[in-house]
Amino acid sequence: MYIFLLKGIVVWLVMAGAAIANGFFRDEILTPFLGSGLSLPVCGIVLSVMVFTITLLLIPYFGRQKPHLYWFLGVFWTLLTLTFEVVMGHFIEGKPWNEIVQVFNVWKGNLFLLVLVVLVMSPFACAKIRGFAK
Repeated sequence: MYIFLLKGIVVWLVMAGAAIANGFFRDEILTPFLGSGLSLPVCGIVLSVMVFTITLLLIPYFGRQKPHLYWFLGVFWTLLTLTFEVVMGHFIEGKPWNEIVQVFNVWKGNLFLLVLVVLVMSPFACAKIRGFAK
C-alpha cells in the first residue's frame, strides 16, 4: 500500500504541474483575450480533460488492482488537491476564506467542482477502459 500511495503522489504531482500550467495559460493568454467570464470555464473543462488524459496514460503504472483501490486513489487525489488549495491559498498567499471558497462557485464560471469529480472518478474509469481493474 505504501508504494501504491507513493505512486499516487507522483502522478498527482504531474497533475498539479498540469493544473499550474493551465492556470498560467488562463491568466496570461486566455483571460486577456476572452475575459475571465469565458476563460475560467474553458480552463476548468481543459483541466478536467487533462486530468482524465494523464490518468488514462499513467494508470498502468499502478498495475492490476481491485476496484476499491482505484476509488481510494481518486479520493486520495481529491484530498491532496483540496489540501493544496487551502494551504496555498490561505496559509501561503494569505487569501481570506471567502475568497478561497469561490473556487466552488459554479455560477461565476468556476468549474473546480468538475475537476474534483473527474479526480475522484478517473482512476476507476481509466482502469476499466485500459483493462486494469480486477
